[in-house]
Amino acid sequence: MKEKVRAYPSDTAISPLRLVFQFIQLLERLVPALGDHHMRVAILSWAVATNMGLGSLTVKVLVRASLVHDLGMFLSNPWWDDEPHEDHEDEAAIDYWESISALEGLQEELSQRGGIPRHARTGYDLIRRLPPLEKLAPLILLHHHPYRILKDLDLEEEKKAAAAIMNACDRLAGAFLLKEDGPLSRKRILKMLASLAASGELDPNAVSVLQKLLEKRDHLWSSMTYPNWWQRELLSIADEVVFLSLDELSHFMETLSQVIDAKSPFTKKHTLHVVQTAVSLGKEMGLTEREIKTLRLAAFMHDLGKIATPNAILHKAHSLTPEEWTLMRQHVYLSYLLFKDFDKLNDVAFVAATHHERLDGSGYPWGVSGDQLTLLSLILQVADIYAAMREDRPYRKGFPHEKATESLKKSASEGKISGTAVEALVRSKALQGLSFDLETIPLKTYCDVSPEQMAISELEHPANAKGPDSDP
Repeated sequence: MKEKVRAYPSDTAISPLRLVFQFIQLLERLVPALGDHHMRVAILSWAVATNMGLGSLTVKVLVRASLVHDLGMFLSNPWWDDEPHEDHEDEAAIDYWESISALEGLQEELSQRGGIPRHARTGYDLIRRLPPLEKLAPLILLHHHPYRILKDLDLEEEKKAAAAIMNACDRLAGAFLLKEDGPLSRKRILKMLASLAASGELDPNAVSVLQKLLEKRDHLWSSMTYPNWWQRELLSIADEVVFLSLDELSHFMETLSQVIDAKSPFTKKHTLHVVQTAVSLGKEMGLTEREIKTLRLAAFMHDLGKIATPNAILHKAHSLTPEEWTLMRQHVYLSYLLFKDFDKLNDVAFVAATHHERLDGSGYPWGVSGDQLTLLSLILQVADIYAAMREDRPYRKGFPHEKATESLKKSASEGKISGTAVEALVRSKALQGLSFDLETIPLKTYCDVSPEQMAISELEHPANAKGPDSDP
């Protein structure tokens, strides 16, 4: 079979906000109680901010931050799964994420002045690592901060007002989260907001505007029931398209992939292992520099759909039921859906989404075969299988290199995966020396920026800086 190669772009136009918001929507699918919460907060924040006369740029930043403000919720939420599981599983993910956090100084400072919820800290730390969205990070960090403390922080007045608005709107939108007895009545919600404003928790000005809007404008109240009708309008206000190189896209996807890997202590380095294996194979097989960068990008993208896979399935130590297996398999197509609307990413998304396809058509999600698969797809398939076999899982210990390669040779002889890619893996000295010990692979090193610069002044900083061990 002649293995297929395509020409991949060196850079692409992308909307980082739209991509992360789609990621959020998958998160809301996994946590039904969060359904449409981000849209509700964004609708209310836009209405209050425009009525308070905030500048157009501040309103835009506020709406953008509102659409992604609870991204950190996945690590600190006790109701992730329908099935209960032990707390230590969530703690392992939290410990992993916080081990790469640069928040210690700021966390200590603000904790003494009122505390920051864990999901706000995690969301802040995540968003600030995505350079096109880094200006949203301070609002995310402070969106639960009591107004009596927020008002005295050394921030520009409009930024303090934006944080205060998001806090008030988040509280109101929270009344519409899925509950057995339905949302609170309008009267009870307005009474709750007034009480929180009187206690210093919320900004009295923001609450006053919010109360007037809810009392006089029925369409705003109705929008809390049907928030998705606003999606196109809000994205038109908040959206921003930027050009990113393959390296910049890889950094962006690497950050999102850490969200997925941190869900389970058994997969906390899986994406990095796949990237290292795929890139080593690409070099061994003589790929061009652009093809290797594209392969690296696809490897960072390949499991992003797992944000919607319940942890109970990822952690299960026994065979999956047919229903659970169906849920597990969905992650591949969901990864593809995240990127299908970005024209120049279609080919890369196809590579990422075909990592469970097989040459004989026995894979998923499409069951494609033979020359329908690109060379990069074939390499990524082998890299994913090899990395998964080398890693520990809840139901087994990781295989040594020799056992993993023997299994790959068998699959290649059966016509399921590329024999050329397997041969390259067998002869690769780089892969023979690669460690798959979860505790020994060095964490990515990010630039050091003072807490004051990150959260208060919002000065420009090289958030895209890479440490010496960033390349696999």
